[in-house]
Amino acid sequence: MRSFLFSLSVGGAFLAIYYVFQIISEFYQTVDYTPDVMNSYKEVEQLKNHADFAVVQGFPIIEIMLLVLGIATYYIVRAIRARKPIV
Repeated sequence: MRSFLFSLSVGGAFLAIYYVFQIISEFYQTVDYTPDVMNSYKEVEQLKNHADFAVVQGFPIIEIMLLVLGIATYYIVRAIRARKPIV
């Protein structure tokens, strides 16, 4: 049970690194963004006439994959370290 909880924490660390990377990359994209006001409204058809409420997010497949990757990484490293070296 203890090793499973530790493997979950490794998976959580993978998720934390992913979210920190997302935050930093979005921050730099926001800083570098310069709007083009003159050409933004050339085509008015793309503008919406109504607001969308209660938009449902998709299935968090990336987060689940990172969590599973972290758990698998922990168990693989643990199995490699448990093997005795061939001399």
